[in-house]
Amino acid sequence: MDAIKNLIYTLLEFARTNYVKIIVISVITFIGIVIYFATTSSLKKLKTKNFQYYPFDTFFPHSGSWSVGTFLLIILCLGLLFIFLSKGSLYPGPA
Repeated sequence: MDAIKNLIYTLLEFARTNYVKIIVISVITFIGIVIYFATTSSLKKLKTKNFQYYPFDTFFPHSGSWSVGTFLLIILCLGLLFIFLSKGSLYPGPA
């Protein structure tokens, strides 16, 4: 029983010390999910005669795995760029 109490106390202490980070991550995740559902719903509403001009079909990403991979690589690169610019002390100027 003491192990459960210690676990709960540790989790509550973790939540108290990192509540701002938890809220920020939750909000970013929620926004990402909303954007994903908005994108997929708009793709499903496209007229089928227009699909010859798009590299995916009705059930995204059924045939567009290359575009999903490219999208994820772009997100990864932008995330790394943000991390390097915010914590890497990268300032313009002479070395």
